[in-house]
Amino acid sequence: MKNLIVNQVNIKDKKQNRYPRKRQPKVNSRQKGAGGEREVCSILSKITGSVVTRSLESVRAGGADITCLPNISVEVKRKKRIMPCDVRSFWTQAVNQAEKEEKKPVLFMREDRGEWQIVLALGDLITVEENNYLPVILDLDSFPIIYKRWSN
Repeated sequence: MKNLIVNQVNIKDKKQNRYPRKRQPKVNSRQKGAGGEREVCSILSKITGSVVTRSLESVRAGGADITCLPNISVEVKRKKRIMPCDVRSFWTQAVNQAEKEEKKPVLFMREDRGEWQIVLALGDLITVEENNYLPVILDLDSFPIIYKRWSN
């Protein structure tokens, strides 16, 4: 009888451990952010036709992530899961940095394994009486059209 119980336990253990859970390596948020910035620099280089780089000095001082584009202050955010409250805080940061530099705020954000989304100010797209900085979320395909319009 004991052998039977032992065999049952062994079978159960084998079933439970059939697909052992892989441990996910811890991700350094600074490295993740820098990787996101490099990705966006590559995207912007293709769109603008010029070399776009991260602005390390500005980031260290609390400025925008990418400032080498004329009239545009770019903030980049990567996160495992982006909630609406995150978008509000990211956008507030992007707007504050852009106002310091007297540029248009642009926020690039992406969830892990997701697509890049862009947040722009409504007032930069159309003429509005109030709420110039009301955020508008667009997909990446929309940005080249808007950038060309801004650079003319």
